[in-house]
Order: sequence, then C-alpha cells, then structure tokens
Amino acid sequence: MTLLKLSILFCDIIVFKNGYGTKNANVKKISLVILMAGYLVAGTNHFYNPQSYYYIIPAYLPFPIVLNILAGLFEVLFALMLIRPKNRKVASHG
Repeated sequence: MTLLKLSILFCDIIVFKNGYGTKNANVKKISLVILMAGYLVAGTNHFYNPQSYYYIIPAYLPFPIVLNILAGLFEVLFALMLIRPKNRKVASHG
C-alpha cells in the first residue's frame, strides 16, 4: 500500500468517519503536503546521493545507473502529480 493510500485512509478514518466533518479536513491537506515533500526529497536524493541506491538494485537488472535515474524522475513526477486532484489517483499507484 502506498503512502498516499495510507494517508488518505488515515484521514478518512480519523476525520470523516468519526463525525468531525470539514472542521478537521486540513489533516488531509497536511498529510498530502507531507507525502509530496517525501516524494520530492526521495526523488531528488536519487540524484544527490546515487551511490546509496546502487547497492539495493538487484544485480540481475541491467543498467543500475539508468534505473536509479528513472526511479528518481518518477518519484519527482509523482510528487508533482499530487498537486492536481485529477492526477492524485494515478500518482498514488506509484
């Protein structure tokens, strides 16, 4: 389960199912901002500190440097996709 799904599940259980309504709806927004920041930090870290990611890429996968770059790009892309509500569902599958 991705972080976005967990944060949405948390917000749905805590905020909306317990009858708090829109009074605490900011919890969902805050968790979304935290998730976007996490994706951005993780994605940019693929470029800032790539050596730490090379050793976790399995040896049977070719081109570990390219795979690391792609992973970083996709994490940054997912963070940007979380900005628009239309794209959030697609971004949550990342």
